[in-house]
Amino acid sequence: MASGQSLHLYGQMMSPFVARVVLVAQSLGLDLQPEAVPGGDTSSPEFRAINPIGQVPALVHDDLWLAEGEVICSYLRDLVPEHDTERHDPAVAARGRLVARIVDLYLMGAYIPLIPFRQQESPDQAAIDKQMAAFKDGLGVLEAVLSPAPFALGSTLGHADCALAPAIDYLRLMMPHFGMADLTDGHPKLKQWWSYAQERAPFAPVFEEGQAGLRAYRVDHGLPPLEGL
Repeated sequence: MASGQSLHLYGQMMSPFVARVVLVAQSLGLDLQPEAVPGGDTSSPEFRAINPIGQVPALVHDDLWLAEGEVICSYLRDLVPEHDTERHDPAVAARGRLVARIVDLYLMGAYIPLIPFRQQESPDQAAIDKQMAAFKDGLGVLEAVLSPAPFALGSTLGHADCALAPAIDYLRLMMPHFGMADLTDGHPKLKQWWSYAQERAPFAPVFEEGQAGLRAYRVDHGLPPLEGL
């Protein structure tokens, strides 16, 4: 399979979960770009008919529908195994999945509960501190796993990079609101990796598209601009 013509990915590039799928697809030689959510909203009947979970990303391939970024990425890797450079080394593949899991559970998983506090005049500081402690713990675990040289786990682009890059680019914009100006501070391996990844292909174009989408979203919803965006 040389193209993504029969594959349909729904979501927006401002979502690090959607951007992850795009990066994995690119690494596999698939031209897969996100399409607008049917019905204009994830709660629409049109989208729920495709993905009852009601979240992006969602993938449709012929009669198959899939949700959850990591599930979609695994499917794409199985779809074109000859282009999956990590398949020959189970240890590298497993460590890549571990990084993706850390991103989902301990970074994004700790950040998402913080989102409602951004709009509150008198947020619960104890609750914020609890989530921030969990987020910092996640960064510590990530630091222990990384081995940048110069990619996240060595000399070649892998699944770890595809999961980590969009999340770090997104979180670096969001976490200053909670007092964390630099995610890489105190994490030398993460800092080394980020200094390499942030301005290079294939990451930079994905970052630019995601940031453009995030700017447009904030304008459309009357939200204040973010520093660095």
